[in-house]
Amino acid sequence: MPNNKNVVNKGHENIKSFMTVLDNHLLDKTYLVGESVTLADLTLAVYMRDLYSMILDEGRRNSFVNVTRWFTTIINQDEVLRILGPTSLCEKPAQFDAKLFQQNNPKPQKNAPKKKKVPTATLR
Repeated sequence: MPNNKNVVNKGHENIKSFMTVLDNHLLDKTYLVGESVTLADLTLAVYMRDLYSMILDEGRRNSFVNVTRWFTTIINQDEVLRILGPTSLCEKPAQFDAKLFQQNNPKPQKNAPKKKKVPTATLR
């Protein structure tokens, strides 16, 4: 799968749209639902952990201060830290590396010998 800049840009637009809605929701709330940590907070925070670790650098995090406040509140709960350990926030966003991608995903050879199909026994 080649690095398609349009797909990457669309992904960033989707993230921005999602984060904007969530940021507005958390404008006057500490938690997603209610007045204490719920399963909704835990589930979404764990789901967003890679986003905060690999994509959202400080500049992008500063665009969504309410979400970042909420995320750091949830991810630093004692119970969460005990299970997941500390979460490092992204300093430099992950970038596509075509050379590394090719090493990890070699193209199959076109002239590779085909395996013969072994007939399977049928039950009567």
